[in-house]
Amino acid sequence: MQKNKIGTSTSIEKITQTANDHYGEGEITFVGLKYQYKEGWIAKIKRENGPSITGHSLSSSGKALKRLHKRLNKIIDRYNMI
Repeated sequence: MQKNKIGTSTSIEKITQTANDHYGEGEITFVGLKYQYKEGWIAKIKRENGPSITGHSLSSSGKALKRLHKRLNKIIDRYNMI
């Protein structure tokens, strides 16, 4: 059975679109996706006037992007609770 996999570029576009919808257009830039020896894969977005938001995974870059998206959604949900 084959799983439906979303490409990395599609995930990056989805993450930046979600962040831009919440923070405002042009406020977010996707910094990158890279592998570090001890930490594994790291996906990172940067706010213009704020902290970076990262997602980490030891196994794959796709999981790092998925965790970044989950983290971003948690931040947005907490903001909307107020």
